[in-house]
Amino acid sequence: MKKIYYIGVFLLCSVITIYFFTPHFALDTYWALAEGFNIYGFFAMLQQARVTSFLVYELYYFLHANLETIFFTNNIIDNIIATICIFKMYHILTNYFKKTNFNKILLFLFSFFIIINPYTLELYYYTESPSMWLSFLATIFAVDAFMKKKYFITFLYLILCVASYQVCITAFMVISIFLLFIKDNSLKNNYKEIIKTGILFIIPCIISVFFIRFILTYDFRTSDLLTLQHMISNIKYFYVNFFITGVGYHVKYIPIIIEILLLFLLTVTIIIKKKSINYLYNFFIIIILSTFVSLSPMVIMKSTELYVSMRLFIGTFMILPFSLLYIYKIYDSKKNNMILISFSILLVIDILFCFSMVQRQTLINRDELHAIDIIKNEIEKEKKDNNNDNITKLVIYNDIKTDEQTHLFIVSPNKLYSSLYINKFLLSQGLIFDDIQNRHYQDQIYKDNFDGIDFHNFTEKNVIIIDDTIYICLY
Repeated sequence: MKKIYYIGVFLLCSVITIYFFTPHFALDTYWALAEGFNIYGFFAMLQQARVTSFLVYELYYFLHANLETIFFTNNIIDNIIATICIFKMYHILTNYFKKTNFNKILLFLFSFFIIINPYTLELYYYTESPSMWLSFLATIFAVDAFMKKKYFITFLYLILCVASYQVCITAFMVISIFLLFIKDNSLKNNYKEIIKTGILFIIPCIISVFFIRFILTYDFRTSDLLTLQHMISNIKYFYVNFFITGVGYHVKYIPIIIEILLLFLLTVTIIIKKKSINYLYNFFIIIILSTFVSLSPMVIMKSTELYVSMRLFIGTFMILPFSLLYIYKIYDSKKNNMILISFSILLVIDILFCFSMVQRQTLINRDELHAIDIIKNEIEKEKKDNNNDNITKLVIYNDIKTDEQTHLFIVSPNKLYSSLYINKFLLSQGLIFDDIQNRHYQDQIYKDNFDGIDFHNFTEKNVIIIDDTIYICLY
């Protein structure tokens, strides 16, 4: 393709993520700032067998890089890799459809949506984002190598994938299974290749887990004993969070509704085009296999440490666009303007949604830093007015919901629910306390100072200082 197309896609990705060119703070960013890039890189990255992520942090440390430089450079690198992923995905897809101009446009729209969506968007968010995007790039190249039956090359790409960021490998098997059936809709002809994808998928995962548990002895997120009950429980937890709760959409049932609509569309297409009922049977097999595989890495997570984040569902999300691609293959249309218009609208919605997500996250970060400035100012004011230099304790009122008081979404909740993360967050901003407490109940101090006040913004009213303790109300 002409270079101008690559430049255009790169610029579009850059516009979508324009706010990420400025410093933005994930929970891990605060932690890295508090610990130091070299220490955080070792304990949080190398001990999770994320070698390339560790090297990224070591590079930051070696270069004494500041946050402005890191995030600006990261976003350029991320968008270059994302652009390569889009065109690589496009070239892969063109091998399985008629090479008409209409198909080329449609498959390009598909490729963009597969690579840039609300789930992959989280890969931009973290300080080690180039490593995370490298993992996704390795996944796409692994799919290409597998479909060409270059199994050893596939294995090497998948090793690079798990050595960068393990979650992205889930997309490999989902995409590969769909492409196998798009190429040849026969379970009899495909089952051996499906088994091969499973072997190529599971060996890098086992290697990664082996290094984490027995070589690097990482125990921050340990796993439970892998009983059948535990695995089923975890799969159910993540299945419900993606398909039912609709994580990331803030509206329940969206993914499951989309999948039901796609099933209906497939049925109608089979009837109209007088296709074999095997397409429907195979579709169910693909969905069941893809769902299980995409969620399977989470079975090892400790039941008391389960958490939900959009990036965990990168592989699961791939089920939705590839289901639509599978249906389009059956439809086998030479040209249909309504299909093109529909996909164009879908892409516009995707771009706008991604842009709003980026903007919202950076706004949250501004509010976080604004809250820190207020806390610092109140401490300085207390020192100056009352000569109080002995503020060593912190109490945060969290998750107290009453009829009179609404949730103050000033700080991402997961950042302040754990005293460990509160400590890292404040320490990164130069605030150090000997004792930090989270209180999820109303005591007398809360009732005297915060009860009945509806905080819509974080102001001085959210902070009081009594003797050696500073009290902060988030609810």
